[in-house]
Formats: sequence, structure tokens, C-alpha cells
Amino acid sequence: EDDVGGGAGGTSLATILRCPDQRLLVAISAGSAISQAAFMAVVPLHLVQWGAGPASLGAVFGVVGVVSMLSMPLGAMLADRAADKRWLAVGGMLCSQLSFGALALAGSYEAFLATLVVSNVAAGLAAPAVGALMAEITPRQIRGQALSVHRTAADMLGLVSPVALGVLADTYSCPLAIVTSAGAMAVMVALTGAGSLGSSAVRASLKGSAPGRPPS
Repeated sequence: EDDVGGGAGGTSLATILRCPDQRLLVAISAGSAISQAAFMAVVPLHLVQWGAGPASLGAVFGVVGVVSMLSMPLGAMLADRAADKRWLAVGGMLCSQLSFGALALAGSYEAFLATLVVSNVAAGLAAPAVGALMAEITPRQIRGQALSVHRTAADMLGLVSPVALGVLADTYSCPLAIVTSAGAMAVMVALTGAGSLGSSAVRASLKGSAPGRPPS
């Protein structure tokens, strides 16, 4: 919280983005927009190769919704019990993104659907930790500003990603577009997650070695 604590003069965008935890949250928001774009623009095109029609596509969207609905309550319980929610948020999102990339290797409709379920289970388990982490590390007086930054990043990627991924799928292939989107998401979360986790470890170490505190 010290990195983004607002003073009398307010808090600037640059100040928020200097905080490693806020950069992680921005990356997750932006990555979620890329994931949504790939799911809406590329996944249906990829399923057509197996003869998927409106009923099959509707089943995929329905299964994803049910999986998210069932996995999020478990994710909420895990987030409430996690000593450091960063691990759950970063680990779950990376697992989701890598699983999403593996969709490009699926050799059948059934394998594709199973892999998509794994990806969405991981995302559902991580999502509550992301929200809880934001509430935990963002000072109350700047939560509105921080949330605005997160949403702006998501909206910007949400504007560009569908067009870019659609062009990539048309020009090359749907599997390449899927791998590209998953790779972009994973790199963003991995880099910012490493910074956030490293900063958290340093702060914990400094607290543990503070004068008057017995060694652990």
C-alpha cells in the first residue's frame, strides 16, 4: 500500500503503475480482455473444422458458463484462506492461459472442449483471488482510480484484440491466433507476477527482520 498511498496532492497514473502489485492487476485485466476476444472471435471459427454448428457452439458457451459458476465459489474459499493471494492469482491465471494455448493442439471436438474446461476452471479458481488482492493491497482512497486504470487497460485490449486475432486467424490459422493470444497473456502475467511476488517477499523479509521482532 505504501507504493500507491495517496497524499494531499492525489495519486497520479504513474504513481499507481509504479506499484508492482498494481502492474500485476493491470496485466490480469488486460489479459482477460485478450482471452475474451480470442474466445469470441477465434474459438468458434476453430470449432467449425469439426462440423460445429449453432447447437455445438451453444453447448460450448453453456459449458464454459457452468464451469465458471461452479469453480468460483471454490476459488473464493481458497482466496479467503490463502496467506498470500498473489500466488493463487498468478498461478491460476498462468495455468488458465497455458491451457488455453493448448487448445491449438486439440485433435477433436471432445479434446478441445475438455481443454477449454480446464482453462476455465483455472480462471474461475483464480478470479476471486484477483478481486480480493485488489481490495487488500489498494488503499481505500484510491480504489476508484486504480480500478479505472485496470478497466482502461482491459478496454484498450478489448478494442484491439478481436480485430488483430481475427486478421491473424484469417491470414494464417486459428491455432496460431490461439497460441499468440495465450502467449501474450502468459508473458504479461508471468513478468508482472514475478515483480509482484518478489516485492512481496522483500517486504515480508524486512518485516521479519525489524527491530524488536523475534526471528522466525
